Amino acid sequence: MSVKQPKPHLENIESFYGHFLEKPPESGSYQLDDSTVDVNYGDCNRILRFIAENENSPLAIRINEALIIIRRVMRDVNKIALSFNGGKDATVVLHLVRCACVMQTQYQHDMTPHQFFKKHIVPFVIHTDPQFKEVAQFFVWADDQFNLNTKIYQGSTFKECLQSFVDESKLTHSFMGVRSTDPNGKNVIQTPSLGWPQITRVSPILSWTFVDVFDFLLRLKFKYCELYDKGFTSLGARGKTVRNPALGKQLEIDYRRLQTQQSPKLSIRNIIKSNNNKDSFTDDSEIPCVSQSEITRIETGQSLQVSRLSADQSPEHECCQDKNIELISRAEMGLVIDELKKRGVTDEMIEDHIDKDQESSAAFFMPLHDCEYDRRGRK
Repeated sequence: MSVKQPKPHLENIESFYGHFLEKPPESGSYQLDDSTVDVNYGDCNRILRFIAENENSPLAIRINEALIIIRRVMRDVNKIALSFNGGKDATVVLHLVRCACVMQTQYQHDMTPHQFFKKHIVPFVIHTDPQFKEVAQFFVWADDQFNLNTKIYQGSTFKECLQSFVDESKLTHSFMGVRSTDPNGKNVIQTPSLGWPQITRVSPILSWTFVDVFDFLLRLKFKYCELYDKGFTSLGARGKTVRNPALGKQLEIDYRRLQTQQSPKLSIRNIIKSNNNKDSFTDDSEIPCVSQSEITRIETGQSLQVSRLSADQSPEHECCQDKNIELISRAEMGLVIDELKKRGVTDEMIEDHIDKDQESSAAFFMPLHDCEYDRRGRK
């Protein structure tokens, strides 16, 4: 396989992603870039090293399962599509497919991992609606960074664009970033429905949880779309997607306060006790008004709604309009970030993704009990 000399990375990504911000004016297909350069797959070694050194960890088990699925399909199907739209799940699948290419070429010394990728994998994306600027930026960056040569199919409907891709590519299988919480997340190998384009969907991370996805991205230091650090848990078309309502900034604030305590149960008792003392607050602070019985309810794992009262209000005003929030704590239910830290994700891995100036919390501050609904926000 001939490989052209490396070209410089895109100097002005904005000139490439602009058309993603609008609805396509007409149907058609094109590539942002059709050049071929050899790409270093050294980042995939982080995956291979992790699963070799942590074979019994939840993430390593998920990764191994996914790689087995990907490599089996690669063995049976010569050329496979890869649906990549810049979302978190698609990003995970992209890197798993790249990792599988490294594994495949360990015993085939006549080509590099990227040459194997170019020979057997065909990335594509469907564009029918205006996209977020941040999604478009990340998509174009990834296409350039990993020399994907993604084929863009644009038109008025998803079905129309997918049919165009199938007709043009003649491919029969596609890797997808579909999980079981997605509307059509039923089977790892999903044959096409009657009346739809005839391409079989392969979902190697179908069994992955929201925690698994962020464990992978954060621990293994793979870049992802910045909107997931700004209150979004699922990304769709601009105008049809909003921040997840479960990701208010208060989640991060409460978490950071509780994080300073040594004991989960004592932290709840001590923080609430100190917060009920007006002397410890300035006049413009908000005080959680919690009774002794409610403290007991937290410590026994029961849910609790806390009325936050401003300092000039009496604690007896338990009905504070529009200020009722659910107190999120490790003792009560925990957040995704708690589970990530139990698995070994460090503060250093997380801090780069926290912007204290944002009005919403990062996606990994999701309450654990809400994770199965992580697509909330999609209209």
